[in-house]
Amino acid sequence: MTTSKAEIGEIQSEEPQLSYTRTADKFTRLSDQVYLLAAPQNSLDKDIADQHGPDTILLFGWGDASLKHVAKFADGFRILFPGAKIILVLAPIFKGLFSSQDDRISCVQPLIHEAFGTESAAHTPGKDPSVLVHVLSSTGCLYFTATLEGYRNAFGQVMPHSLLVMDSTPGSIDHSPSKIGRMADAMAVDARSKVPWPPQVTKVMCIMLLYMLRALELARSRENLLVVAFRMANDEIFETKLARRLYIYSKEDRTTAWEAVEKHADEARELGYMVDSSLWEGSGHVEHMRKSPKKYWSIISKAWEEANGSLVVKARL
Repeated sequence: MTTSKAEIGEIQSEEPQLSYTRTADKFTRLSDQVYLLAAPQNSLDKDIADQHGPDTILLFGWGDASLKHVAKFADGFRILFPGAKIILVLAPIFKGLFSSQDDRISCVQPLIHEAFGTESAAHTPGKDPSVLVHVLSSTGCLYFTATLEGYRNAFGQVMPHSLLVMDSTPGSIDHSPSKIGRMADAMAVDARSKVPWPPQVTKVMCIMLLYMLRALELARSRENLLVVAFRMANDEIFETKLARRLYIYSKEDRTTAWEAVEKHADEARELGYMVDSSLWEGSGHVEHMRKSPKKYWSIISKAWEEANGSLVVKARL
């Protein structure tokens, strides 16, 4: 597969978004939430650029995003790393917030099997695939940490990967009316195609559900599931310290507070993780790639180089 000048131009352009999605209709459905974009079988690019690229990219979507939305990130990865297999996980807010960790681990089993094989397969140290993980928003983080736990359950060790990109996550758990309102807005978007009534009614119902969820947490003295997920991302029992980490965030993000991202990054550094942070201006929640694609893919390319001590062919950007 040869990357054309037109394709490269779309990624380099400072236009608000890619002009169209090339990969969405090429994914194979592994489950309701897990999709596979297989690596090209015959690609001249593999001999040139992909000797230093990842074998597998794990892409965790955000709450209200459909396959065609998350696939825009796969577009960029396919140009940057044309020989990589991409496994995409959708992360609907309702299902994420109102399911158990066991349910989420069960949900990501197709990803674990596709990327790493089964627990009965031979697992030879030093023979793991080269993996890049890309997490979008807090609901994406829920399914990412479920994957970490599912992998540990299957193989008895931390999941191997070289780079973890945290885009617009993790946030803070704030039960103020404004924060609950913003979460309800996102949930209403997620539910709009599934219910017949106006979005305002859906938002009110979502607010009620969120307060009910909070009441149950207090009544059962149970930690918020997002708090648990954010902590797991900094826990060496689940998340390897061999992976370099890149946080991408902004002060304009109304969903994920920049202070929360920086606090999580600082805690990771103190715990011995290799951390880079990229504070953006002018882009909101999960908008950084859409607003500045050239900058976005350049910093991810650089992060991968630093994580692996190798050079990514710049013509792919």
